[in-house]
Amino acid sequence: MIGVILFLLALYLFFNAAKRYLCVCILFTIATAGFQLLPVYLFVMPPVGITKPYDWLLLFCAALLLLSPGVFIQNRAWSSYRNILLFAVALLFLLAYSIFYRRVEPLISMRVWRNYIFFLVLFPFVQLSLQDLLKIFRWVIYATTVASLVYCVQPFVGQGLLNMVGSDLVYTNDEGYPTRYYNLPVFIFPVFFFFFFSKATFGLWGKHLLLGINMLAILLSQHRNLLLSILCCYALHLFLSKKVKPARLLLYAGIVVLAFNIVKTLPQSRFSEGFKDLSGAAMSVSPITLNALEANELSTTEFRWYLFVERLQYVLANPVTTWLGIGLLTEDSRQTRLLRFNIGLPDDNNGVKQVDTGDIIWSVMILQFGIAGIVFFILYYLAFLIKFLAFKTEPVVQIGILFIVVLFITSFYGTAILQPYTTCMLMLFAAYAYGLRQVAPAAPSFTYPLTAPSYI
Repeated sequence: MIGVILFLLALYLFFNAAKRYLCVCILFTIATAGFQLLPVYLFVMPPVGITKPYDWLLLFCAALLLLSPGVFIQNRAWSSYRNILLFAVALLFLLAYSIFYRRVEPLISMRVWRNYIFFLVLFPFVQLSLQDLLKIFRWVIYATTVASLVYCVQPFVGQGLLNMVGSDLVYTNDEGYPTRYYNLPVFIFPVFFFFFFSKATFGLWGKHLLLGINMLAILLSQHRNLLLSILCCYALHLFLSKKVKPARLLLYAGIVVLAFNIVKTLPQSRFSEGFKDLSGAAMSVSPITLNALEANELSTTEFRWYLFVERLQYVLANPVTTWLGIGLLTEDSRQTRLLRFNIGLPDDNNGVKQVDTGDIIWSVMILQFGIAGIVFFILYYLAFLIKFLAFKTEPVVQIGILFIVVLFITSFYGTAILQPYTTCMLMLFAAYAYGLRQVAPAAPSFTYPLTAPSYI
């Protein structure tokens, strides 16, 4: 019910230019089920096909296309971001291949396909001024910080309080007691990057308090890869902002490497366990070896490696599947029942999930996209990165650069890069970069606050 109300409110506000930014704030609230603060079931309506909170955003785009087709058809953003058009064509081809060649059920193929088309939200986003886009970023920062505060409370009350966006389930560590929660706020990365800049840059209230809350959430997650990703992005921020010379940056990198080498020697260190995992995974395995492995005896890194290798070997067995994958499958497809992968997450029937791995996106991508699809996917992201680099010293766009970098880093231990709400955040950065080009295409140097007209 909440989903319906917010959807209608967002649609109404979009046609009020003065309050259009509130529409986008609401859309981000819907896409994340209230920034993970509310039960997911309040945002979905399975009888009408709304099975995930972010499905409302596609319905919003469809409604806009009917009510105001010029938002999409006559939008100059198409020429600025041709990579979107190229990726859209590739997706349509993969959809046709999945349905007509691989004989995957049309509804299932469409269900997977729709996860990749949330770039459509860019076109409503570019209707906003730069000042309005900054208001939306601030809304995301404050709302995510509230979610981070709730996340920090979880270990002390012993109960999961945030949803997982896709479901209300909360996963803890393997020991069965909630010492580690995996429902970290979904926008914590880009939000944390905003704190790399001074308080005056974005006009944030209580910057140090906001930083402390989000930093505490990151530390309580006990996620070593997350911490390493932030360190890498901070180093990149120093380089892009010209705050440190390359030689000194290399010196800092050497110190960090030395520190981690010291930490990994400590007993019971999570970093130590991670380095052991990396050294333990074989770089080449045969199908016989893969079939003999016991998933519950593998370390986390070994599990991810063998998970990808097993699926890669499967698609490489046929020239067509090598390039295009085996179709846009889900766990409930009849084609999935023919798969016999040994490595994967356990399902409800004490078997192995064949497609829904949830741990590394490339094992999913190689099945659904093949090598050709993955190439298009990477080029799609690289094109955004190149566009953003033209404004690399501009704070918001630089955060967009760091966001893309961290998405690729985390793609080796998570699926964030494939999530629709992630695409929506990327499109918000893309809309801001587009706005900068309209204001001063030849002079990417600005001070806040900025004003700009709405664009089509």
